[in-house]
Amino acid sequence: MERRLLKDRSQLAALIAFFRARKGKAYGFRFKDWTDYQAAAQAIGVGDGAATTFQLVKTYTSGGVTETREIKKPVAGSVKVYKDAVEQLSGWTLDATTGIVTFSVAPSTDVVITADFEFDVPCRFDTDAMAVNLQFYNLGDWGEIPVIELRL
Repeated sequence: MERRLLKDRSQLAALIAFFRARKGKAYGFRFKDWTDYQAAAQAIGVGDGAATTFQLVKTYTSGGVTETREIKKPVAGSVKVYKDAVEQLSGWTLDATTGIVTFSVAPSTDVVITADFEFDVPCRFDTDAMAVNLQFYNLGDWGEIPVIELRL
């Protein structure tokens, strides 16, 4: 088990406050997974002349297996949308709580819609108890605090 050193009591207080405000397992939060938080030129759909909404997704391919992950928590301000590789500076909106891009006018038939974006992962703590050890007056550490992804 990896342990993290807290630099001062204010960090310990912030950690405890964050954990308690979410009431352990009770409430979710956005989590930045620094190993997987970006997508570039990600295909999110093809225009048909009628559809105006497109879900942000990230596609993972390994060998012959492809997995598509819906992105529900994009980072506001990080999303760029393209039609046939041309950035669209207007004419669309983003719901940052669902990851749905909505065009004011439906993209024409066969127009490829792509996006660049950063995203957070909806998570919650997977425990109602937090193991914090005070080593010295101003320093402490925490053991593992399990976090799990919420499948919305």
